[in-house]
Amino acid sequence: MGSETGTSVSIDGLVRLAQASESDDTWAMAQLIRKLRPLARKLAGGGEGAFGIADDLENAAYDGLVQAVRRHDASRPGFLALALAYMSGAVYRERRRLLRMMQEADSDPSRTVGADAVALARLEPWGDGRLAAAVADLSPEQRQLIERRYIDDASLRTIAVEAGVSVSAISQRLDTAHRACERRLAA
Repeated sequence: MGSETGTSVSIDGLVRLAQASESDDTWAMAQLIRKLRPLARKLAGGGEGAFGIADDLENAAYDGLVQAVRRHDASRPGFLALALAYMSGAVYRERRRLLRMMQEADSDPSRTVGADAVALARLEPWGDGRLAAAVADLSPEQRQLIERRYIDDASLRTIAVEAGVSVSAISQRLDTAHRACERRLAA
């Protein structure tokens, strides 16, 4: 498409193209991954660490990107804020998984992970950049909702049941939080 004609396709256009296919292995998805590779690398810790940790975290970010593409309502703005949240959440879950593996390995004296486990434990779910600042500016309720959705990967239905409200109400609250993050990121 864009590469064939030499024209550039916007991120929103790429999202629509990727959503049009049932496969995640499309030109549009590859272009989205390419465009958001710097973000994925930053979320993964910039390539530091042994044992393939950075690669695992970067791949988790890409998995989060694919989830964001699949779940985004292309008729609404805010894809980048949604992608940031999904990518950050996926990286955070992968960090927790890797930490558990490292802690289990620590109990086996034949394996040592030392410095990598310490470095990994210091990483925060939202990193230390603009996304962290945007999430920090949210109300406590919005932060909890964002963390429940993207860090814990809870479904809207699960969150709604826990809060005692409708799925639509949770969806609206999440949209409000996305817009607030997007405004902060655009500033």
